[in-house]
Amino acid sequence: MADYKNIVVKHYSKAGLFDRIINAIKKAGIDHNKLTLEDLKNIDEFHIGGSEATISLLESLKIYSTTKVIDLGSG
Repeated sequence: MADYKNIVVKHYSKAGLFDRIINAIKKAGIDHNKLTLEDLKNIDEFHIGGSEATISLLESLKIYSTTKVIDLGSG
């Protein structure tokens, strides 16, 4: 049986991740001291389908201001 804990830790423990993200932001011509949500969208939504998939999912859930939601294991 695979050691899933170590697999997950190894995946998310890559050295220098923060610096690589900041360098990519700078390379894209974005001021890293004045980041907006739009600037970070491609990093935050780094999964199959990107932000479009997230929006599609949210629209299908019909969540209202009175709806209680718990976000489990989504990073």
